Amino acid sequence: MLNIQTLIDDAKCFETVRRLRWPEKVPIDKMLREGRKFGLSLILATQTTNNFNQEQRDRLFQAGHKLFFKPADTEIERFASLLSQITHDSKADWSQRLARLEKGQCWSLGPVETSSGALQLKPVLVSVTALEERVLG
Repeated sequence: MLNIQTLIDDAKCFETVRRLRWPEKVPIDKMLREGRKFGLSLILATQTTNNFNQEQRDRLFQAGHKLFFKPADTEIERFASLLSQITHDSKADWSQRLARLEKGQCWSLGPVETSSGALQLKPVLVSVTALEERVLG
């Protein structure tokens, strides 16, 4: 099976999709729903989900792994609610965690290997080293 990784930065391809209300025949919709069985991995990045309707957000949040950098103040409650449902930590705790994120920090929510070797969905606070601090070979 092919392993194709695709990065869509700022999810600009969704603009047309939003206007058309995400019809089933739009290629990105099919990739989101069926891409894994064809070896397609999508990496979607966006600054905000405010422009997406609930159905579009639900589809995006079905991703197997999510990174939450500091969201806009208008989105903290929505993301906190989602994280609370998945992790069973309180929405208030997640609101505080998201609001306190600093530049270069994010919450990673995805499969983490346990000491027994099993994969468990778990949030992990990640600090990304600034590009200028990295040694580039």
